[in-house]
Amino acid sequence: MDEDGWIAREQILGLEARNKVPPEFRVQYPHYANPPTLFMVLESILDKLESSKPGKKGGDLNAADRLRSIDFENRDLALAHLRSLYPLLKRQYFWFKKTQWGDIKSYDREAYSTKEAYRWRGRTVMHILTSGFDDYPRAQPPHPGELHVDLISWMGMMTRALRRVASALGKTDDAEEFSGYEDAIKRNIDDLHWDDAAQTFCDATIDEYEESVHVCHKGYVSLMPFLTGMLAPDSPRLKPVLDLIGDSAELWSDYGIRSLSKKDPNYGKDENYWRSPVWININYMILKSLYVSQNIIGCL
Repeated sequence: MDEDGWIAREQILGLEARNKVPPEFRVQYPHYANPPTLFMVLESILDKLESSKPGKKGGDLNAADRLRSIDFENRDLALAHLRSLYPLLKRQYFWFKKTQWGDIKSYDREAYSTKEAYRWRGRTVMHILTSGFDDYPRAQPPHPGELHVDLISWMGMMTRALRRVASALGKTDDAEEFSGYEDAIKRNIDDLHWDDAAQTFCDATIDEYEESVHVCHKGYVSLMPFLTGMLAPDSPRLKPVLDLIGDSAELWSDYGIRSLSKKDPNYGKDENYWRSPVWININYMILKSLYVSQNIIGCL
């Protein structure tokens, strides 16, 4: 991590490694972000820490899980580890907020917060490599007024993770600050990205009349608010999301959930990297989110 909070996507160490990387991928730009999947690991750590609280039965874990969680059976050690990481996690979080912000005010968009909107940098006509969903269909042509639903969802997950770390470390002021950001992001996901007509979450862009409009391509990107835990179990958006996942004419297949709807005009076209294939990492996120939602609904 550099002094601003940026972490390069790739670090090519040595001449031999550099010779194996195409020239166009060697240059790294310190205002380009990538999905902050590190924070998914952080939440897993927090879950293990929660399960190790006094009164909770560590015996519920099998031998392999106990071995993987051994550091977290010593709460003081685990908290010391989180405390050492916390300033760096905050630094990267605020780097994201500073460099990947999306423009609400210039286009008279209506949203709960005028600050919580986000846009991937590094956009080309055919790709947003920085998003991880390289060739997934996006607005055409590219526009600096775009807002990306997958990025605001990642930001929500990051915010929740930091709020939980702050709470675990007894940093109540920080926890309250992150809680405010988290609430604003959840509201803005609805305000800026939900499309009533399409019944799905969509990217936003600016049309030829300088109006903010949705660009809807049903698939992994439109599922991201659900996959990152930004939808409450009682959200009215949850049923349409689950219906989309379970629709064999859209995303469902015998081999997993497709990356793009069969009804989308871009389905299976061009590079066909994120335009039909089934990706196991996203299918894992779908299963995890279904499991968490089921447990929460069961408790209610």
